[in-house]
Amino acid sequence: MGRSYVVTGGGRGVGRAVVERLLADGGSVVVIELDPAALG
Repeated sequence: MGRSYVVTGGGRGVGRAVVERLLADGGSVVVIELDPAALG
């Protein structure tokens, strides 16, 4: 079973890179981002 993660500021920059890596490794990720445009 995969792991689950919460990433704050995951819409851009380092946070986005972390999210992409966790997803590539099979994890489930919840992203918390204040700027909705960054999640596109």
